[in-house]
Amino acid sequence: PGATEYTQVAMKSGSWKDLLLADNTTVKIEQYEIGQGYDVRLISAVNTNDTALDAAGTGTYTVDGLTVTVTGAATGTNDQIDFNLSKDATLYLKTKNTFDGTPTKQYSIKSEGGVAGTFAYSDSAKGTVELAANKTILISGAGTFTVSDTGVGNSVLKDVKKGTTAEGNTITIAGTANVTLYSANKVTVAGTNAQVSGTGVAAIKATNTTPVAAYVATGVELTVAEDSTTALGGFLKFDNEDTKAGAKMTGTTFTMNDEKDVYVYGAHKVELDGVTATYGTNGTVSDGDYVAEGTALALAAANSYEVVVTIAAANDVVGVSAGTTATISTATSFASFTKVDGSALDDTATVQAMNEILEGSGTKITLNSTNKIVGVKAGTKLIVLGKDENTTVKVNGKSDAADHTDFKILSASAGDGSGTLPKTVVEVRTTALILTQA
Repeated sequence: PGATEYTQVAMKSGSWKDLLLADNTTVKIEQYEIGQGYDVRLISAVNTNDTALDAAGTGTYTVDGLTVTVTGAATGTNDQIDFNLSKDATLYLKTKNTFDGTPTKQYSIKSEGGVAGTFAYSDSAKGTVELAANKTILISGAGTFTVSDTGVGNSVLKDVKKGTTAEGNTITIAGTANVTLYSANKVTVAGTNAQVSGTGVAAIKATNTTPVAAYVATGVELTVAEDSTTALGGFLKFDNEDTKAGAKMTGTTFTMNDEKDVYVYGAHKVELDGVTATYGTNGTVSDGDYVAEGTALALAAANSYEVVVTIAAANDVVGVSAGTTATISTATSFASFTKVDGSALDDTATVQAMNEILEGSGTKITLNSTNKIVGVKAGTKLIVLGKDENTTVKVNGKSDAADHTDFKILSASAGDGSGTLPKTVVEVRTTALILTQA
């Protein structure tokens, strides 16, 4: 059926050469001798009725001992049959899309990224087939593929470039469709709105600081991006799960070309002035490092009389105590300043850095229930305003205007309980200060 569709035979010997252009209106039987080992292509005239082949016939078959690749095209285009003439053979389409005899349709197992191993047929009589790295084998039945080499990466994916899990050492092959085995590594993403994606790789998104992981084929260019308007300072990429601080990524793309898993974090810049910051078991942070969002830092001041504070700007000289731990959620600057303890003062009391040009224009902090301990940079003149009563704010128990060696009280005036607040101005040095009012 449909014999008149085949009007051209081609033979590859360096380049394709036409052997026959038959009459498309008469059924003919033509016989040619072609050298053994030549690649042969049978090409139909442009289809008008698809009586011999259509897209459903596409595939690879074993016919009369030959491996035959069929490309059945849609109406209006050419069908094509390719094979290597390794022996005498008869090719005859008995019915549409069906060869005469006992043809066996074959399917491929293709290696990407260096995966290698052995395919063993479920029918043991059919034996095994070896798959070499980056090669393709043809099979004609179900079986099991045993991985001997995961290739470039440390894992294997079947038919997808991204998967929540990787294949095990043995992979079941149905033998009813072509299969591609990809070498892969695990990619973990964390950070409020960080994501990683690529061609054939749907976005791996972290909706919070809980890591989200997927296996991704090696060799795929991956792009790191923000998933929402929540701004990140940058991205970190490491091959060590325990590393969460360092220089941010340059650029926004990377490709996995080794066997190491990858960890990508949305990150924020951390600045340190005299502060030691660590995380985990052995992690350290340097001034200017980017730190993975959600990382808990352990903070230590430079000296026993100092406290770690969070400062809003590089020139700030007063800040609220950050305590000994901080979880990174935005760009943050920490400094080690002299400790000033206002726990004994009323929640309405304030401290303010004294601006030499315009008093009262420096950084001001109200000593409420959460801000009782502050840090003040040594050498700063600090204005302390106490509770509205007829008492005086004291520094380390003293209120006389004098140089007390470890600090200097520039002035101290009592309040009157009628709107005039007690006010003490002290020059902070390198001794922790305790503020009281009496």
